[in-house]
Amino acid sequence: MELAIIHDLDLQKWAREASAEVGLDIFLVSSGWIQMFKHLSKFSDQKIIFYVTKKMVDNESDRYIAAANFINNVKELIA
Repeated sequence: MELAIIHDLDLQKWAREASAEVGLDIFLVSSGWIQMFKHLSKFSDQKIIFYVTKKMVDNESDRYIAAANFINNVKELIA
């Protein structure tokens, strides 16, 4: 599953496009409407606390190998 950052402006844009598609010319996408939509849809504002860099993705297999080696070393020390 690919995650994406969605801002209120994105929701407003998509709501305007959807209302135009179904012919709701008088539909107003206000900030209050956005807040109610997010509440009813159980969306929440969240702070981004972790970034994934290209280097991290490129080195992912190395990290798994290092983790497996670490686990094996600990098992040998415990045994």
